[in-house]
Amino acid sequence: MNRRQFIQSLMLIPLANYIKENVEIKPIAIPRKRLETVPVAGFQYYQGDNLWSKLNINDTLDLSREQNNTYDKNAILIKWKDQAIGYIPRIDNQPFAKLLDNGGSLSAEILKLKNSSHPWERIEVALYQLT
Repeated sequence: MNRRQFIQSLMLIPLANYIKENVEIKPIAIPRKRLETVPVAGFQYYQGDNLWSKLNINDTLDLSREQNNTYDKNAILIKWKDQAIGYIPRIDNQPFAKLLDNGGSLSAEILKLKNSSHPWERIEVALYQLT
């Protein structure tokens, strides 16, 4: 670096500090397409009752493909903050399993919460394909 470049770089320091302090950085929204809405299957077999009061509409959910699941070869586990809450229902999961198996991206969030004695009516999830 020569003397001129050094002096120019010194002049940029106040500008860099101004930008850090005065510019609001907003997260970039990832485009997504809603594919389906489904109930959470098996909610009663996991931590559902313990987590119920902590769940909120629009909470992000994690999806984990379980190819070696004994009961369903297309199983997709639904987790809330690293805790299993159930599965995408077997009747709905085949196209989503194929999407995940082929390297596609799928996200989910809580769409509806209903205080019901029937576990399949308690949580409705929206499934999105990231585009």
